[in-house]
Amino acid sequence: MILVSALFLLQCTAKTSEPSDVTADKAPVEDQPSKASDPWQVIAVKDDFGDVIKGKSTVAAEFKGTMANSATANAPLTVRLQVTPDSVLIAQFFEYNKGPAAKLPPNEYVNIKIKPSSGETMELKLIMFQDMLVDSDRKLLNLLRSEKLPIKVIVDLSKLYDKSQNTAYNFSIDPAGLKEAMRNR
Repeated sequence: MILVSALFLLQCTAKTSEPSDVTADKAPVEDQPSKASDPWQVIAVKDDFGDVIKGKSTVAAEFKGTMANSATANAPLTVRLQVTPDSVLIAQFFEYNKGPAAKLPPNEYVNIKIKPSSGETMELKLIMFQDMLVDSDRKLLNLLRSEKLPIKVIVDLSKLYDKSQNTAYNFSIDPAGLKEAMRNR
């Protein structure tokens, strides 16, 4: 059920073309306290016709990074993150900063490497579902909520059993404004 609601919300808020600044697609939400400089913003959910659904909102942010595969290295990457109403963090990857979202191996788990501001590296296991990376156990989201400084992330798809998938994504996630946005959605 969580994945179905996550998919619904992501489809309602995401454009299928090039990723844009999160704030450009944002509808006004009452009592929105997050600063314009914070990457995490409360976004109004829209229906299939592009109309705002009253009383429905989500929290989203976009971050830049790089990607590498057999054809390129250090290519531009946009990572679109969204927190669903069930507090599940979802990521979509836009290679070369363009849509549509990158195709991910379906229904597979991938270990992602994380380096918080403490410098200690760790791995978290996330599932890929309908071209999204899903933090279904909320470990990454809880880590982000406890951090004050950006964390570094590596999603290396070459570690999967299908060795033909050799893409790696490198990016940082800034938690600034996340807790406030989640409180006020």
